[in-house]
Amino acid sequence: MFVNAQNKYYGQYSSYGGTLTIDSNYTFEYSKPMGCLARSCIYGNWTLKNDTIYFIKVPVFDTVQFEKSKNIYFDSLVLSLDRKTERISKEQFAEYSEITGGQDTSLNIEKLFYKKEKIYGIKPNGKLITKKLRRQFKKPSSLRMYIYLLKKKKKFVPWYTKQKS
Repeated sequence: MFVNAQNKYYGQYSSYGGTLTIDSNYTFEYSKPMGCLARSCIYGNWTLKNDTIYFIKVPVFDTVQFEKSKNIYFDSLVLSLDRKTERISKEQFAEYSEITGGQDTSLNIEKLFYKKEKIYGIKPNGKLITKKLRRQFKKPSSLRMYIYLLKKKKKFVPWYTKQKS
């Protein structure tokens, strides 16, 4: 496939579940909101085969140096908050551990299918996820609220739509 033919895949896509950025240098970033301010994300590389995009997660680590005893140190790896690998201090690590979000290697993004500026999930049986889904919500505090949420019947589209730049 010619490089110019792959330009249609590049860009930023969004869905109810988060955003997906596919770059021309064969890297991607997938981020998912976690509450109001925090987000979890994963970085990596992507490849293409017959309009199916395969994602290879590549975690990025920072190094933290701890003191075991007097003048004896050891290094430990922690998932980085950004795409840069760097050495951070114990104090930065303490702040880091209080922050919710950051890289989450358990995010499920392995392969998606591109079709008409949309990217679809693929079911285990190989079919595309094209049916609108009912919004998931936490257990309501009262039966009345539960009935209200069921009556709303809000549905959302599970695919990623390309954002116009």
